[in-house]
Amino acid sequence: MNVAIKSNSGMHEVGLNALLLGQRVIYLTGEVNEAMALNFAQQAAYMNSEDDKAPIKVFIDSNGGSVQDGLTIYDIIQGSPAPMKLYCMGKAYSMAAVLFASGQHGRYMMPHSQLMIHEPLIQTGVAGKTSSIQTVAESMLRTKKQLAEILAQHTKQPLGKLEKVMKEDTFFTAQQAVEFGLADGVKGFGDMMMGGRA
Repeated sequence: MNVAIKSNSGMHEVGLNALLLGQRVIYLTGEVNEAMALNFAQQAAYMNSEDDKAPIKVFIDSNGGSVQDGLTIYDIIQGSPAPMKLYCMGKAYSMAAVLFASGQHGRYMMPHSQLMIHEPLIQTGVAGKTSSIQTVAESMLRTKKQLAEILAQHTKQPLGKLEKVMKEDTFFTAQQAVEFGLADGVKGFGDMMMGGRA
């Protein structure tokens, strides 16, 4: 998608993605997968190379997806020299909720947005030797504990409480997410888009 930009030399067509890069805005929408992680890494690297002090706004609207690809995005959020401010518009479920909750420089939700956390799911049917199935089960248990530890770190909730809450699909309204420590506040879209504000 292109947008028309007016300059001293007249009107110019600019790609929306290029415009968003210039405004230091990243959108994480759709499935959390390898393509999303790569795109996020590239955009974050570019913005940090341009200015590693100016904030980057990350807007999330996702049902979640791959834990491994999500953890790649998580590591970038945690390690970015430029502060990343996270915004939930619509929904952040499963791995997307973990990513949203991990923001260290502001985590804000639109009034009618939702979060959902749960245990990691097995994406495909498991078949094969007993030892292979056991290996998959052990890996899933490690992943479950890892995600609970990440959420405990960023929400300040006890690990045992997180593990209990994550046994089922647990949904949070914006206000409930703030009260639980998954978010820092509730903001309207206009406030989120304001220049230097959080």
